[in-house]
Amino acid sequence: MDPVTIGAAIGACKAAVGTAKSIQELSHSLQDLWTAETDYQSNKSKKKEPVKATSRMQQIIRRRAREDENAYGDDTSIANVATDVLAEKENIMALEGLAIEIDRKWGKGTWEKIRLERAKRLKARLEAKREAALKAQQKKEHDEAMLKKILVEGGKAIILIVMVIGIVYTLIWAKNKEKSNRYPIRSEVEKLWNSESENLFNLVRY
Repeated sequence: MDPVTIGAAIGACKAAVGTAKSIQELSHSLQDLWTAETDYQSNKSKKKEPVKATSRMQQIIRRRAREDENAYGDDTSIANVATDVLAEKENIMALEGLAIEIDRKWGKGTWEKIRLERAKRLKARLEAKREAALKAQQKKEHDEAMLKKILVEGGKAIILIVMVIGIVYTLIWAKNKEKSNRYPIRSEVEKLWNSESENLFNLVRY
C-alpha cells in the first residue's frame, strides 16, 4: 500500500459523496480509505523489494537524481522519499477537499464528527484488546500457579503415603518377629517333643 493508493481511495470517496444520499452510503468508501491509510502506515517501516516505478513523477525524480532502477526498492532513495512526501502532501490537500465537500452536503463539522467518532471507536477497540490480552495473561499465570501447586501437593501426598506404608510394614514385620521369638514354629516343637520322649523311654528301659 502506498500514497498513490490512498489518493485513489480519496478520489473514490469524493465520487461517492456526489451520489450518496446519506452518510451511511458513504461508509464503505470511507472504510476503504482508512484501511489504505492503516496499511500504508504499518508497511512504511518494512524493507521494500526492488519494484518498478509507481508513478510518472517517481520516474522523473529518479532520473533527475541520477539513481538507477534499484532505487525503487530502497526506501531511503531520493526518488522514493520525494515521491512519498509529495504524494502525502497531495493526499492531505485531497482530504481537506473531501472534508469540505462532506460538510457542504451534510452540514458544517460533519467530517470532524466522523473523524472524532472513528478515533473514539479505535481507542475503545485498542483498550478492549489490551484488556483481553491482560486477562489472558492473568489466566495463564493463574493456571500455571495452580498446576505447580497441584504437583507440589501431589508430591507431598505421595511421600506421605509411602511413609505410612513403610511404617505399617515395619510394625507388622516387628510384630511377626516378636511372635516367632516367643512361640517356636510347629516343626521345632515336634522336634523338641520327640527328643524328650526318646530320652524318657531310654530312662525307663534301663
